Amino acid sequence: MKFNFGACVDLTELDRVKLLAELGYDFVETGFAGMSEKTDAQLNEFERTFRENGLVCASCNGFMPAAIKTCGPDMNDEKIKDYLERNFERTARLGFKSVIFGSGGSRNVPEGYDRERAKEDILHFLGDLVIPVVKQYGIIIGIEELRAAETNIINTCAEAMEYVKAINDPHIRLLVDLYHVAVMGTPVEELREYKGYVSHVHIASPTNNRIYPLPTDGDDALYRKFFKILDEIGYEARNISLEGDWGDSYSDTVKKSIAYLKSLEK
Repeated sequence: MKFNFGACVDLTELDRVKLLAELGYDFVETGFAGMSEKTDAQLNEFERTFRENGLVCASCNGFMPAAIKTCGPDMNDEKIKDYLERNFERTARLGFKSVIFGSGGSRNVPEGYDRERAKEDILHFLGDLVIPVVKQYGIIIGIEELRAAETNIINTCAEAMEYVKAINDPHIRLLVDLYHVAVMGTPVEELREYKGYVSHVHIASPTNNRIYPLPTDGDDALYRKFFKILDEIGYEARNISLEGDWGDSYSDTVKKSIAYLKSLEK
């Protein structure tokens, strides 16, 4: 049972990229929407830094900015297409093959808006607007279940899978975030039902304020069961991103977390 571990960084946090490489992490994850606000020089420096330090940029989170709506009366197809085409054209050279559609602000259903229509909007967004673009780059979009405190739609893996199965295209898959799974009360055993659909994985402690996993969390049994199930279902990418908080010290937490997570693989 062996996984690849990475951590989320802003692409301007070059010292953190170097630190992650020194500590034995395998990859970095950065924000897709955030890259649209960065200069070409910043993108170039980020790429140079992770490559020179032996890392890859395996994934991107934060697919859509909150200002670009993916459901509701303010959804604008042309605005979405322009954003997607420009951002993928600028950033695909970084090599990531997984992009995560959490984006709670973008997909949040406006008050009074019909929920069935909202679901149709999101299906249209993914099926008609996203797939034609990501096919050009061989990228998979993972729909992320987010806790109810962050958005009012797609709050569980089961709900995310309704979209995955409705679209029925290999470019749309499931992102599993253990923190959201646990907070929403989904039994981790349910993940066995999603064999062949998991494109990427996030992890953070559901009991310790969403901190990167640490041996003091008291979540050993949950983490071990989670890894075992990922192994059982043949999770192909094997990538697990630390996505959450790091408490008082970033360097101390990421050092302890990678050692701890690797100990759980045994």
